[in-house]
Amino acid sequence: MSLKQTKRIRVIGSGISGLSSAIELQERGHEVEIWTKDIAAKTVSAVAAAMWEPYLTKDPRGQAWSKVALERFRKEALLSAGVFYRTASAYFREPLKQDPAWASIVDGYKRLDPRDLDRDFVDGYSWECLVAEMPIYLNYLLEQFHSKLGRILIKEITDFDECFDDVDALVNCTGLASRKLCNDNEVHPIKGHLVLVERPPGFNEIVIDDYYPGGIRYIITRGDNVVLGGSSEHNIYSSTINPDLADAIHRRCIDLAPALKGSRIIRRATGLRPARSSVRLAAEITKNKPLIHNYGHGGSGMTFSWGCAKEVADLIEESYSRPL
Repeated sequence: MSLKQTKRIRVIGSGISGLSSAIELQERGHEVEIWTKDIAAKTVSAVAAAMWEPYLTKDPRGQAWSKVALERFRKEALLSAGVFYRTASAYFREPLKQDPAWASIVDGYKRLDPRDLDRDFVDGYSWECLVAEMPIYLNYLLEQFHSKLGRILIKEITDFDECFDDVDALVNCTGLASRKLCNDNEVHPIKGHLVLVERPPGFNEIVIDDYYPGGIRYIITRGDNVVLGGSSEHNIYSSTINPDLADAIHRRCIDLAPALKGSRIIRRATGLRPARSSVRLAAEITKNKPLIHNYGHGGSGMTFSWGCAKEVADLIEESYSRPL
């Protein structure tokens, strides 16, 4: 096959990794179909607080992926895509040894003056952060995918062999389901709890306090709502809401931002982040065709999305640029 020929590609999964991979491939001229067990609104991506920040991953490739995604989100923040700019502040109880690795690529990064911090904190930084309200953003991506004649089939698969007929390449974006599909015991869930409350007039804050003694706490303002979090429970497979934990998250976030006191609770939610020691973004050849794996992003699915999507497309095109 010539590299310039349109390929027929099937993406498995319709979360943010699946949709961004599918659209990236479409934008390069390929014909793309998605097979997915759940519609996008029922994926773990739909629950995510989704602010741009590498989180729950130490993958050394993350810096490059994050930068590609950041450029995409900057453009989408100008559209009706559910992507917003917010000033984010992260607070610490011990002096920082160094700035985060991504400090040089974001807008407005600065260290906070310790004299301006609450008495519980001794250091901190702020930056202009991009936030995606995922139900809106996923719908935006679906519209983009369908506008390029993409098709979606609701179908649960149990083996990749059933997916290769009539396509030139396959992309695996099944997240936690890859544990069984790929026999990959390294991918595991990190359960997170969230509480959504109504956004008070004029409230625009993002506040992060990952080292609060009572558990992590963060406040992420989106459009007309505010996400309160959170938790990081490894190897918990149940998505059942723990009401005591949800109430504790609500209390500790109100303590961090008293302006939210009295805001109506919209809902409580949980999500199982698909985590791994490193993201599995790699190609293999199955049935003499490329199979690209793209899963295990932990809490950085949004932050890595478009960078990983670019690499997915690169890997497919590289596979066809040499003999299979």
